[in-house]
Amino acid sequence: MPVSSPPPHWSHRLPSAAEVAELSVPELLMLLARLQRQARLRALEPYGLAVHQGRAFTVIARHTDADRELRLSELAKLLHIAPRSATEVVDGLQDRGLVQRNPSASDRRAIAVQLTPKGRRLAQRMSDELDSHAALPGLAALTDQQQRTLRELLATVAAAQLSDSDS
Repeated sequence: MPVSSPPPHWSHRLPSAAEVAELSVPELLMLLARLQRQARLRALEPYGLAVHQGRAFTVIARHTDADRELRLSELAKLLHIAPRSATEVVDGLQDRGLVQRNPSASDRRAIAVQLTPKGRRLAQRMSDELDSHAALPGLAALTDQQQRTLRELLATVAAAQLSDSDS
C-alpha cells in the first residue's frame, strides 16, 4: 500500500477545499479534531475556561444534582484521565468558585465534587450555548440522517480501535 505524503503544514493556515478533497481519512479526522477543538475554545472563551476545564465542568454539571454526588475517582473515569489530573482540574474550578469538595455521603473517606451556586448559574448559561457552538458548524451541512450515520461510523471505528488497543 503506498504511503501518502504528509499533509500540508497547517500550523499557520487551514487547507483549502481542494486540499481537503485530497486528504486521507486519518488526515480528515485529525483536521476535524483540530477544528472542533478551535470551535470549543471559542465557545469557552467568554467563560474564561480552558478546554479541559470546560469538559470537566460540563461533566460535573451533568452528573451531579441535589440527590447525586460525583466522586473525584468517578470524575477521572468519566474524563478518561488519571485521578491526580482530575484533582488538578477540580482545583482550578474550585479556585474560580465553580465547584466545591465535600466528603462523600456514602463513604466519608472519599471526596465528592458539587457545583456551587455560582457554578450552577454558569452551567445553566453555558449548556445551550456550548451545545450549539461547540459542535462543528460544518455538521449543519449534513442532514439529521447523515449525522446519525456519521456518528455510527465513527463509533464503530473508535470501538474497533479501542478493542485493538486492549489486546
